Amino acid sequence: MINIRGRNMKEREIQKRLIRNLEREGWVVIKIILANKRGVPDIIAFRNGEIKFIEVKTGNNKLTPLQEIWCELIIKNGFRYEIVREI
Repeated sequence: MINIRGRNMKEREIQKRLIRNLEREGWVVIKIILANKRGVPDIIAFRNGEIKFIEVKTGNNKLTPLQEIWCELIIKNGFRYEIVREI
């Protein structure tokens, strides 16, 4: 249990820093807290007609099968999908 909490805290810190950096670069950032679909990326960012979807992972954590489906669907529809592991 302690390891899971520590990992989540680290992921949250990466998300906070990532959001701060994106906003400094002029991106409008939406952090998804609760979605009606499982596997939706953590962050959606857009600026100047460009949209990207970002999943934050720590260490060697891999995408879940549902996250992989979302990744494929997002890319198939012409959008960027990024996995961020560190800042």
